[in-house]
Amino acid sequence: MSHTISCKCPACNNKLTITRMSCKKCGTSLDGEFEIGRFSRLDKEQIAFLECFVRCRGSLKLMEGELGLSYPTLKNKLDEAAMAMGLEAVRPVAKEAREERTKLRMDILDKLERGEITASQAKDMMRE
Repeated sequence: MSHTISCKCPACNNKLTITRMSCKKCGTSLDGEFEIGRFSRLDKEQIAFLECFVRCRGSLKLMEGELGLSYPTLKNKLDEAAMAMGLEAVRPVAKEAREERTKLRMDILDKLERGEITASQAKDMMRE
C-alpha cells in the first residue's frame, strides 16, 4: 500500500530530504540525498485545487462555480500554490510600460517610413 507523505518535518516544519529509494520489483536501492519534486511541496488542499484547475482547463471562471469561491480568492490560492512550488508568479506588464513600448515602436516605424533607417535597422531596434 502506497502512502503520500508531506515534504515538511512533523517536528520542526523544516524541509525533508529523501535519503533512500528502492525498487519493489528487483530490490535495487539507492542511498543519498535526493530533491523532492515541486509538486511534492504542495499540501493536500493545494493538490486538490490544482486538480480542479486542470479539470477546468485553467478557467478560474469555471472554478468559481465548481468550488463556490470568488475569483480573487481563486487567484490567491493559485499564487499560494505557485509559491509553495518555488515558482514566481508572472505579473502583468504595467499599462505605462506597455504604452511606452508602443510609442517606441511607432517612432521606429515612422523613421522607417521617412527613410531615416533601413528595414534591417528597424528590425534590430524592435528587438531591443
